[in-house]
Amino acid sequence: MHPPIFFDPLFVANVILGYLVTVLGAVILLVAGAWWSWASDSSQQSPRSGVWRGLCVAGWSMFVAGWIWQIVGYINTNTVTWTP
Repeated sequence: MHPPIFFDPLFVANVILGYLVTVLGAVILLVAGAWWSWASDSSQQSPRSGVWRGLCVAGWSMFVAGWIWQIVGYINTNTVTWTP
């Protein structure tokens, strides 16, 4: 049986969407890594194009933003509290 928290729209908006942003950032970084590998093998030089750097910045930013979104979401939904 699924926990009822996954059916709560507040939890979905605050935590699961942050998780999806994190996964999307990881996929973008994976694409950038594959691009780096392919371009380095074919040219024997580092692919330092502006598009590649932008892809890396976008992937890393989305990955970190997704983590922050999830942490804030857990606090907003009172799933995690920091008081002893």
